Amino acid sequence: MTNLIFLNTVIDYCILISAGLIIGSRPKIWRLIAGSIFGGMFSLRIFLPTLPLVADTLLLLLGCAVMSMITFGYKNIKRFFKSVLTVFAVSFILSGIAAAVMSLFENSGIAMNNSSLYINISPLMLILISVFCYIIIRIICFFFQNTENENELYTLKIGYGKKETTFIGLCDNGNSLCDPISGSRVIVATQSAVSPLISEYDLDGNGEKPDGYRIIPYTAVGVSGYLPAFRPSNVNINGSSAESVLIAVTKERLSDEYSAIINAKIIKELRS
Repeated sequence: MTNLIFLNTVIDYCILISAGLIIGSRPKIWRLIAGSIFGGMFSLRIFLPTLPLVADTLLLLLGCAVMSMITFGYKNIKRFFKSVLTVFAVSFILSGIAAAVMSLFENSGIAMNNSSLYINISPLMLILISVFCYIIIRIICFFFQNTENENELYTLKIGYGKKETTFIGLCDNGNSLCDPISGSRVIVATQSAVSPLISEYDLDGNGEKPDGYRIIPYTAVGVSGYLPAFRPSNVNINGSSAESVLIAVTKERLSDEYSAIINAKIIKELRS
């Protein structure tokens, strides 16, 4: 029984990481561990009498819902259902692979009942296989993320205190800037775009420093440096509210079409 729980905890950890990559969520490590441990305990359903297909599916959905709530939390009903269905889909694919192996090899060492999986291999071998699968999923998601949302223009409405301004931003996969302290995503905007909110004098550190003032290091082709940044009261992108975002300010002109460069992961999280 201990091996069953341990092996399924490892499997569920990989399932939850994979689901997070797909939906663009980065849960805290303690949430991942807690969700995985619940999944490992939930695998004890293998000892129940074999359930009808509908009952088995509903039970698995319930388990996925609890794992999703523990791991990804609840922000809104759409995001919650998306996380539940993603965890369910990844689990279903894994079960399908296991069933295929069982049909090909009579003595495969794989047992499955009520969609609960037991593999008669050493824990070390399972961990190695799980890590390999995670790396493959990570590579696939990397190439997928590098093509999604690229070169799309968005309308940004930025609030700071009682002030507000609107301008156009480009979603660029080349912008991966994050605050090294808080981990907040960074939008790079021109000085002229944010001038209705905050003065160049304050951003240069000569006057009163704005809320959440940061210095963000950056590296581009053949050049590196630092950009002053501040935390706005609110950020609205095409009608959707973005959380935990910093605005870094550049004195360089960007383009006639847009005045900001948006971290692509911000858009991915808004769409998830």
